[in-house]
Amino acid sequence: MKRTVPREYVIEYQIANAKSLSTGNFTEVPGFIGARKEPGTLYINKETRQVHFVNEKTNIWRTTVIKSRAGLIRLAQNGFHLFPNAGNQ
Repeated sequence: MKRTVPREYVIEYQIANAKSLSTGNFTEVPGFIGARKEPGTLYINKETRQVHFVNEKTNIWRTTVIKSRAGLIRLAQNGFHLFPNAGNQ
């Protein structure tokens, strides 16, 4: 069953992400998202382990995930490819 997230939660999350991106405590690296390898920029905050993806063509924030330390290492080992199997099911 598909559920819709209440609008106030979405806005709250977007504000939190914007604040996180504006702190300057991140490493900026080129990367990809999804099975089609859409290019973009990954903004990685090593302290909070947040990984933000911004689409290269539209310059729009696409997603944010929180990775474990091991997850950050695997992300780097995989060429900064976020969700490489998404869409392959």
